[in-house]
Amino acid sequence: MTTATGASLRIDDADLRRMLDGLEAAGRNLTGLMEQLAAQVEQDVAERFETQTDPDGHPWPPSFRALAEHGETLTDTARLRQSISSRVDPTGFAVGTNMVYAAIHQFGGTIHQPERQQTLYWHHRGDTTNADWQSSRTFADWRFAKKGKANYSETHTVKAHDVVMPARPYLGQSERGMAVLAEIARDWLADAAGVGGAA
Repeated sequence: MTTATGASLRIDDADLRRMLDGLEAAGRNLTGLMEQLAAQVEQDVAERFETQTDPDGHPWPPSFRALAEHGETLTDTARLRQSISSRVDPTGFAVGTNMVYAAIHQFGGTIHQPERQQTLYWHHRGDTTNADWQSSRTFADWRFAKKGKANYSETHTVKAHDVVMPARPYLGQSERGMAVLAEIARDWLADAAGVGGAA
């Protein structure tokens, strides 16, 4: 109702009972809400791979591979990116990945590499019928190659060493991200109470 000095809202007993009944029913199974929240978090993670940033918007330290190939960090094969998925139940949700190397990229750390033999494969683009072709080591003639496309290989001993991986967080929510999730929850609960779309 309105008055000369302002405005008021009247909710009768039936309206209140209907709203509370809607909230009670929704509270017994929050699967619908959890699906919406999980979808939003998955979308946020996908955007981080696009922008190459952590949840707070800070750029990831670029990988040596990405710098060398003018590519994207954490997106060599895209397996990590494509493995992000969610699990939902009536009381909660989880978003993550089952890739074994996921944690080292999220949190950073040190990887110990034991001594090993490593074979490097090359492709020589010149005349390989010449007896001296293997001694031609100019950059223009040689390229790294996959095993099946190589015409020369060398096996080397790689000494034991440590590789320090910087953290490149792709999971997690910023304050802004949490605010978006709160808005989704508020709207879902408002719909459950029968007041969706109210100002």
